[in-house]
Amino acid sequence: MRGGPAYDARTPDPIAWAAMPDLPPVRRPVAARLVRTVALGMLAGMALSLALWWGPRDYPRAPLLALASAQVPAVERALAGLLAAALLALLWRPSQRAFAVLACLALAGCWLLDQSRLQPWAYLYGLVLVRAATLSSSSESPDARMADHVRVLLACTYFWSGLQKLHVLFGTVSLGSLIEPLLPGYGELPAPVRVALGLALAAFESLIGVAFLFQRTRRVAALAAIAMHALLLLLLAVGLGWNPVVWPWNVAMAVLAWSVRSPTESEAPSGLARLLWGRDLVARALLVLLGLLPALSFVDRWDAYPSLALYSPRIEGARICFGEGVKARLPPELQALLVTRAPHSYEFWIEEWSQTDLGVPAYPSGRVLRAVAREFLASLGNPPQARVVVHGRPDPISGKASQRVYTPDDV
Repeated sequence: MRGGPAYDARTPDPIAWAAMPDLPPVRRPVAARLVRTVALGMLAGMALSLALWWGPRDYPRAPLLALASAQVPAVERALAGLLAAALLALLWRPSQRAFAVLACLALAGCWLLDQSRLQPWAYLYGLVLVRAATLSSSSESPDARMADHVRVLLACTYFWSGLQKLHVLFGTVSLGSLIEPLLPGYGELPAPVRVALGLALAAFESLIGVAFLFQRTRRVAALAAIAMHALLLLLLAVGLGWNPVVWPWNVAMAVLAWSVRSPTESEAPSGLARLLWGRDLVARALLVLLGLLPALSFVDRWDAYPSLALYSPRIEGARICFGEGVKARLPPELQALLVTRAPHSYEFWIEEWSQTDLGVPAYPSGRVLRAVAREFLASLGNPPQARVVVHGRPDPISGKASQRVYTPDDV
C-alpha cells in the first residue's frame, strides 16, 4: 500500500495482543531450592557436631527409646549414615519423596536415642523435610504449597522467638554477651536502657514473623530477617568465634526467607488461608507444633527448644557439684571446666560440657539435664557427697530462678 509501512508478520497486532489472555507466571523450582537448602544446612550442622550424631563422646545420652548400651553406638551410626545419605540424595533429586521419607525416619530415630539431638535447627529442618516427604509432584501447585509451609514455619519461628526474649535478662545479660564485640561499652549502659533495648529488639523480631504471613509485607520481612541473620553471623563467627554449629543455620534461614519472599506459581491471596484453615494434615501439624504448643512453655508445660527459645534466658540449666575424690577421677577435658567453689569443692555446668564434647548447647530441659547427670554420677559409682543443682527458668520480670538440689539417689 502506497504511503504506509510494509506489513511485517513479526510485528504484533496491538488489538490482538490486548485481547490475549494473561500468561501464567513462569514456574520456578522453589520447592527444590527449599529442600536443597534444608538438606545442605542439615549436613553442615551434622558435620559441625559430629560427636553428637556419630561419636565418640563422653557426654551421656538422654534417650526416649532405651536400648542395650552395647547396641547404641552401632545403631546411632547406622541412623546417622542413613540420614546423611538421604540428605545427599535430596541434593541430587530434591523432588524424590522416598529420600525425604528416609531422612525423616532416620532423624526421628536419632532423636529417640538422644534428646540432645533435638536442637532448634534440626527440629526446623525436620519439619521442612516432613513437608517434602508428603508433597507429591502431581499435587496442585507443589511449589506454592512448599513455599506456604516454609512461610508459616518462618513466621512462627520469628514470632515465638521474639516473645521468648521479652525478658528482663535478655537486654541485660543475653544481648550483652552477643554484642559485646561490636559494642564494648554496652554493659556500661544503665540497666533500664539495656532492658528497653532488649524488649524493642524482641518485639521487632516478632513483627518480622507476623509480616511473613502477608504478601504486601513479606519482602520487607525477608530483608529484615536476612539483616538479622547477617548480624548474628557476624557476631557469632567473627566477633565471638562461638557456637559454630549454628553458623550454617543462620545462612540457611536467610536463604529460606529470600526464597519465599515473592509469590510462587499460581499463589492466590488466599494461599496461606488455605494452609491455615484447610484439611492438609501436615499443615495442621505444623500449626499445632509451631503455632500453638510454644505458648505452653510460658507455663512450663513445653520444652524451650521446640518453643523457639533462641538466645533467650527462658531456659533451664544445671550444674554438678562434688569433692576432691570425684575430681581426681575425671578426664582432663572435664577437669578443664571445673570451677572451685570452696576448698576441695568443685562444680561444672552441664551446658559447658555439652558444648565442649558434642559441639552443641545442652538441651535446656530439667528432665534431660537430670538424665545426663544421673548417667554421669552412675558412671562414677554415685558418690554420696555429689549434688545436682537444677536451675529453673528465670522469672521474666524479676530475673530470679528457682533451684532444686538432688542427690545421686533421687536425681
